[in-house]
Amino acid sequence: AADVMVIGHWSALGLRVEPRLLALDSGCFWGRHLTAVRLDDRTIFQVDCATGEAQDQAERDPGEAARACL
Repeated sequence: AADVMVIGHWSALGLRVEPRLLALDSGCFWGRHLTAVRLDDRTIFQVDCATGEAQDQAERDPGEAARACL
């Protein structure tokens, strides 16, 4: 099986699903979506993120930004 690179933390790249690349940062911090992928079949799951809530939480505690999107 070919290796697949799975990356995040690059929202400018956006969500990209290619044969050997899964770029999952879909901009939750900026109020867009939090994205996950099931590796077995590459099913994509997304939830909407609240723009103000994620940014306000991140200013207080960067770890809260991701949790605010769940």
